[in-house]
This record gives sequence, structure tokens and C-alpha cells, in this order.
Amino acid sequence: MTSFTLSSRLISLATALALGWGGNIPAQAQSLGSKIPNQWEFSPPSGPTGNPLPENREGGGVRGDCIADNNPDTVPIALVPKSGVGTTIAQYPTLFWYMPKTKAWGVELIVRNANNKEVYSIKYPFAKYPQTRMENGKSITEEFVLGSPGIMSFTLPASSGLSGLETNQAYHWQLRVMCDETDRSGDFFIDGGFKRVEDSSGLASRVEQLPMEEQFAMYADKRLWYEALGTLIEMRREKPNDRNAIEAWNKLLKSAELDNAIGEPLFEEARSVNNR
Repeated sequence: MTSFTLSSRLISLATALALGWGGNIPAQAQSLGSKIPNQWEFSPPSGPTGNPLPENREGGGVRGDCIADNNPDTVPIALVPKSGVGTTIAQYPTLFWYMPKTKAWGVELIVRNANNKEVYSIKYPFAKYPQTRMENGKSITEEFVLGSPGIMSFTLPASSGLSGLETNQAYHWQLRVMCDETDRSGDFFIDGGFKRVEDSSGLASRVEQLPMEEQFAMYADKRLWYEALGTLIEMRREKPNDRNAIEAWNKLLKSAELDNAIGEPLFEEARSVNNR
């Protein structure tokens, strides 16, 4: 099994934050959400392709009983625009999704290119946390992966032998929630996509020393979905009560028609788990 390194990590962002509105927004920060379009659109590449745009942001397959939320509508959600594809300038982008409370064995991430050829895959077993409940007067202990739901992320690893992604090429990623390590018939999966675009203006180096607010504005202006989303999540984590960031978060998700994820929890601290 491919091992995780510090540059290839599954991050769980923990402790729920209230997503509220209101409050006065400082004048110097009023532009934070101004670069976010009302609808975040993606123009698919022209010509034939063997890999159609992803259509299962909120899952396919059998939900099963490893999704531990009692609400049958609660499922993992790929945090991508409605088209299923977002742009990035990163050679090794970070992918994001919402994961409900689960008892799953782990997840498998698969990345394919436009010709539907697999270019990367990894299986990641979750750490288990015991939880005890009473049933008919008896104490029953079950193993849960996530004590609370939240946004998770995974950065494609530069150290795994994966060559840098080609520019102007669309890629499809699929996250499979593995309810059973051996019987994969009950997998629940979500899909997303990304297209790496050329960084002709040197944006990646220009934003390095800028405040996150300015980074986010520049990423949003260039419609770089993965960079904009990742920067805003980091802002929400570091400044959970910042009304401007809260407003921008709501607007960003609405622009991608991810309204179902607006009220879901984020986390104050990132916890990196390495599988060696």
C-alpha cells in the first residue's frame, strides 16, 4: 500500500463552527466575496474525450449502514462546481469533500486522465474510535471512524511517482467509501474533476507572501476553484468568527450549487494522519 507522507495527507478538519450571517464587515475586507461569481462555471475541453464530466457529486452506489447518520439524505459530497470540474494551477492539487459520520473501513481515491487511464490510486484505512451505546439493557461498543462529520481533504503526492499533471487537461477523481475492505459491492462513491491550467502570469509565486484575503481574491478572480476553496477553508479554520469569511464561504458554495454543504461543520484544527 502506498504510504502517506507530509506532502500527501488525508486531513480531517475538526470541531463544528456556526455558519452565521450579520455583523459589520471591515471596509478593507469588503471585497473578499466580490470576486465570486453568482454561478461558478466551467467550459469543458473541446473535441472527443473518453472520460465524460463527473456527475455524482453527492454519490452513487449503495449507501449501506456504514454511513452512520440516521438521515438517509446524508451522504458524502464532492466539493466541486455543478459541472463537476474545477480549475487549478497546481501540479499536485488538493481535493475536498464532505464526509458524514461513518463506520467505513476507509476510502479509496482514484484519479484518471481524459482517456480514462488511471494515473493514481490509493487506499486509506481510517483510524477507528470506539463508541458505546445501550441496546435492550446491554452495552454495545461499535467502532466509528469520525466522531463528528466534516470537510476532509487530500493532496495528491509529489513523492509517490505520480508525474505532474499536464496543463490544459481534464482529470476525473473518484472517492470510494469502502464499507468493507474485502466485499467492495457496498462501496459508496462520489466524483469530481479538475483541469490544470497554465500559470502564465506566475500567480503561484506572486501570492506566496500575500495575506490569505488577497490570495483568495486573486484565485477567485482567475476562477481557480481548488485554490480559492482551499484558501477560504484555511481562513475559516484560522478565523472562525470572521463574518466576511463566513459570507464568502456561503457565497462560494452557492455559486457552485453546493447549498447542501453550507450548513455542514468545518474544523478549527487540522489533524494529519500518516499511514506508513
